[in-house]
Amino acid sequence: MPCEILRLTFVVSMILSAPSGAVSAQSASIAGVVRDEIGQLIPGVTVTTILQSGGLVRQTTSGRDGSYRFDGLQDGTYRVDFELRGFELVRRNHVRVNRDTEPKADATLLVRAICECITVELPSPWAQRRGQVIDKNGHPLPHARVELVGRQVMSTDGEGRFLIRVPINEAWALTATDTGFRPITQQVSGDDAASVVLTLEYVGTTGVPDVQRFGECECPGSLLPYDGR
Repeated sequence: MPCEILRLTFVVSMILSAPSGAVSAQSASIAGVVRDEIGQLIPGVTVTTILQSGGLVRQTTSGRDGSYRFDGLQDGTYRVDFELRGFELVRRNHVRVNRDTEPKADATLLVRAICECITVELPSPWAQRRGQVIDKNGHPLPHARVELVGRQVMSTDGEGRFLIRVPINEAWALTATDTGFRPITQQVSGDDAASVVLTLEYVGTTGVPDVQRFGECECPGSLLPYDGR
């Protein structure tokens, strides 16, 4: 009997001391498949997810069969973004995740419209500045929309970053928006070398559609894709 008690005590102790990752079966997941408009599976799509209210960014890539999967998520309501060069960015909102179910968040990507770009020279001299869009807790907001004085709109990268060219000694209005967040406008100029940080406040997604598509033309200009440096 004493041996049995000792053995039971040892087993209970091992369970209590096991790392939380050992019970990964209880973590929540999101999975899905990405297709084009004629139903063909699309590999290589960058899939990004965060809590709808902001938080840690998770990213993966669709496989050869067009499928993707996120494991180890906490319970909550998420948004899932699908991005591939040449296609519109698609966002799935209101993806409810809990440990009892595995929601399917599929996406259909449409080819981005071809647009005609007109080159507009900036006043000189000008400077290039880096920027980032974040939530109130300092987490990046991937694919937030950034607009420069009504001239051009683009989305931030997967870490909420962007590049901007602005004149020196002249302030221009820079506006950032994102699904469920209050827009913010900030004056920026090229005479400050500091990074531009735009912090958005979450206000909720009531009335936001389950699927959003972002297909604006992105011509070379004052707003530039982040170069990763």
